[in-house]
Amino acid sequence: MHRLLLLALLALGLVACPTSSADDDDSASADDDDVADDDDVADDDDVADDDDDALPPCADSGGVVVTFDAGPAACDELFEEEGLGMVFTENPDCAGCNGTVTGGNAELMPAMMRLDFGKLGCAVGRFEVELTDWIAAGSVQVMAVDGEGNMLGNVTNAGTGAVEILTLEPGEQMEGGGIAGCDTTVHEIRLY
Repeated sequence: MHRLLLLALLALGLVACPTSSADDDDSASADDDDVADDDDVADDDDVADDDDDALPPCADSGGVVVTFDAGPAACDELFEEEGLGMVFTENPDCAGCNGTVTGGNAELMPAMMRLDFGKLGCAVGRFEVELTDWIAAGSVQVMAVDGEGNMLGNVTNAGTGAVEILTLEPGEQMEGGGIAGCDTTVHEIRLY
């Protein structure tokens, strides 16, 4: 008897069928926390096909290459190339800030170059720095940080007087980084 009543109410549109929240493809702006394909506007941390504002990987567009076309004349001056925000600051390991951009290179003599990946328009998964250090093995540090400023990883140089490529690939999205050197020439930064 109840079954017939329910069928009659369904037919008249007075009662709706219960539906699953997964794969609902609605156009609602509510955060329904389903697994995938919800097409809502909210960032509900689902796995795929939601409408979150996730950035595409930098590697998808061939990466971002910074070749130091121009830069500041002094420390603590912000500058940008290819969407990468940069600033030279004091290097605490060498007690000083003398960072410049000349001849297609960034010179850290001494300085720390802080990097902000926020304006790149892509998610950085791999961070490469091509450099030459003039002091000693282990005297250059390349580091990556997340959005909270937490260290995701770091790597140091292996030698001196020769070009090296230091690579970080921490497995998490990097939001920024840094390069600290006492007498170091940075030739290129590559972000993928």
